[in-house]
Amino acid sequence: DATLRASGFSRHTFLCGQSGSGKTYSLGALLERMLLETDLPLVVIDPNSDYVGLGSFRSRAEINRSRETPLSVAAYRALRERYEARADVVVAGASGRDLPLRIHLSDLTLLEQALTLELDPVADADEYAAFVDATAALTSDRYVVAQVAEVLHHRFDEASRRLAQRIQNLRIASWSVWASVDEPSLVDLVQGRRTI
Repeated sequence: DATLRASGFSRHTFLCGQSGSGKTYSLGALLERMLLETDLPLVVIDPNSDYVGLGSFRSRAEINRSRETPLSVAAYRALRERYEARADVVVAGASGRDLPLRIHLSDLTLLEQALTLELDPVADADEYAAFVDATAALTSDRYVVAQVAEVLHHRFDEASRRLAQRIQNLRIASWSVWASVDEPSLVDLVQGRRTI
């Protein structure tokens, strides 16, 4: 048995181990305990679908399958009431989760956007400048890769042409991580929530 301070999870935590050593299971157990024992809200970024059911309470039969001593009906009812009173979790992942695991390009800092396009501010100075100009030309603070590419296609300088070609060659606009311009991103949906 181990005792952990829940307040310690309000900062960065690093969980590591060899493949197959139980990291996913252990983190799941930690998250379940935090849901039951604290009032910390959780937003779980789950690209591998490991924690799909974290936000839903399991049946008594499912819980008892993994217990040495089965929960009685009364104990199960009390556990469920405690969970419903305290649990504040949202799981972001592929389709079927609480939130889509998709963002807009504009949710990233300008440097992160450039890194996504594999642009180095020094080695690719002309393309980087074309990218900065293209994002500045957009009329909205929210934008997607396709909108940047569209701006670049309407410019006739060599750096813009090369950058548009780079976006096309890397097929960046088709990555599943991007939200469409008219759909909210994960950042929009969790804004205002206190997360760990």
